[in-house]
Amino acid sequence: MLRKNIVAVIPARGGSKRIPKKNIRNFNGQPIITRVIEIVRKTKLFSRIIVSTDDRKIAAIAKKYKAEVPFIRPSKLADDKTSANEVVAHTIEWLNSQGQHPRKFVAFMVLLLLLDLKI
Repeated sequence: MLRKNIVAVIPARGGSKRIPKKNIRNFNGQPIITRVIEIVRKTKLFSRIIVSTDDRKIAAIAKKYKAEVPFIRPSKLADDKTSANEVVAHTIEWLNSQGQHPRKFVAFMVLLLLLDLKI
């Protein structure tokens, strides 16, 4: 059952230094970012899945897997020191500026796929 007005936000930066291009690296036959999108979708708890990224290739892959990428994240929010809270706050501000006011937000980190979820 999709919950009305609850948004899943998946931060996906393009410039990871520890694992270059980690969000689009292949994991069991598909890019890592797509696995997270699928896990979130399977919960059936969210009315929207938004990927916040600074990378156009990540954006294209996310869109192919039916996640929304309504903006490209500014470079000032795409460095090693940027927190998930800042990314979610930016997403909320962007949505509010578009006249959209979701009730709740949940951030999902890309490494979520390493958990053994039974969904």
